[in-house]
Amino acid sequence: MTVGGLKVSPTLLAGATLLGAAALAILVAERRRPLRDRTLPDRGRLPTNVALGAMSMAAMSAVEAPASRALARWCERNGVGVAQALPGPAWARDAVGFLLMDYTTYVWHVLTHEVPALWRLHLVHHVDLDLDASTALRFHAVDMLVSAPFRCAQVLVSGASPRALEVWRGWFFLAVLFHHSNLRLPERWDRLLALAVTTPRMHGIHHMAEPDRTGSNWSSGLSFWDRLHGTFRLDVPQRGQPIGVKAYREHLDVRPSLALPFSRQRDAWEPPPARNVGLGEEDHHARTAPAVPTQP
Repeated sequence: MTVGGLKVSPTLLAGATLLGAAALAILVAERRRPLRDRTLPDRGRLPTNVALGAMSMAAMSAVEAPASRALARWCERNGVGVAQALPGPAWARDAVGFLLMDYTTYVWHVLTHEVPALWRLHLVHHVDLDLDASTALRFHAVDMLVSAPFRCAQVLVSGASPRALEVWRGWFFLAVLFHHSNLRLPERWDRLLALAVTTPRMHGIHHMAEPDRTGSNWSSGLSFWDRLHGTFRLDVPQRGQPIGVKAYREHLDVRPSLALPFSRQRDAWEPPPARNVGLGEEDHHARTAPAVPTQP
């Protein structure tokens, strides 16, 4: 099949269509059934998150995606990696490659919080004062570039084939959009889903402005890894809980968000200056006005 002069696999096109439809369904559903109350208007947040997401995806498409695909082809051709070393049919090796890609993403997420240099970049994602599907796009482009060597290492260690890698990519995109969403599922459904996958309630706890909560629910796809490592939590109500980090209670638009990793940062878990602490209506302007991050 040819699209815009390019040959496209019907399977790839069908998969992209399904992913697009699922993403649209999540965006519509979170508006109709919100899990958390919004604190900021979309007119500032949404353009910021989309702009940051576009830059991040451009960086990923230019560097990480082609490199990891080339490595996946090399691994399959040369029998490199855990999955490729296993006997059995190709589908079983692909399943192992998929699982290892998902698990090592859990490891990377922990590192982005625990390694100070990585946290400086990842903080751009966590300063969002609301949590919805647009937050899934809110990453610094340099964060994506820095993650590229680790993603390549994931492919080399896992031995993920090109098929397994592409299936995992599609799954990862949809899973991240889903668990960042502000979608209120019936609590019983959410708890049942959380037995296998990361849910909006799970990830909502991870984005709360308390370090003991942010230090839980690291999984980005399958939730098994949090259970395996004892980092699973589903015991905190969603409404009335501040999202983000304590130090940045003002909205950071595109320019200050891009500058944040390269500026003198506040301690994320220390309260901000008194002029930005207020959560009442009288402090709305101070809380939402864009500001270049500074050391208090």
